Amino acid sequence: MSKNKRALRGTPASRGRREPPSSTSIFNWMRSSTGIMLVVLALILAGAVYIAYTTKTAKEGPTTYAAGDINAPQLAVSETHFDFGKTSMDEVKNRDVILTNNGKNDLQISNLGTSCDCTYAYLEIGTVKSPRFSMHQNALWTGTIKSGEKGILKVFYEPKLMPVKGKVERVVAFSSNDPSQSRVEVHFTAEVD
Repeated sequence: MSKNKRALRGTPASRGRREPPSSTSIFNWMRSSTGIMLVVLALILAGAVYIAYTTKTAKEGPTTYAAGDINAPQLAVSETHFDFGKTSMDEVKNRDVILTNNGKNDLQISNLGTSCDCTYAYLEIGTVKSPRFSMHQNALWTGTIKSGEKGILKVFYEPKLMPVKGKVERVVAFSSNDPSQSRVEVHFTAEVD
């Protein structure tokens, strides 16, 4: 056998070993029908898992009650308007708003959001703390306040996130399954120096 043929066939130690795939061989694999089918199958599976999760969450939404139902939850909000007064651009103001369930069944709070990204809120119910809510709501989260219990809506105003000077008014809003207060808004004002 000539030297050139031996060089093409490789040395005995390298026979049977596979070289790691290069980016070119991965690209060629992806172009093959098997590669394309596997990628499409993975995308379909990921989409199905997402749809199943969001559908399940939507089905488990707040329990609804008719107006006048004596078994309905009854939301009491400690305040719906307040003033933070004068504040500087670098200050962070916060206020606790108490949500009480005076009804017979669970009060469910959902769709929390704010009117501006400079305002954000959390809802604490016992040891459970919601994710941070701001102008971009997390519609999948729902908190439950049992009959006779309270939750704390923690409202924060951080002017430097959306710098505006002078008098401002912002809103924190949420939905509840109390038929007499299905949508609640908590307004505040501040004077930014």
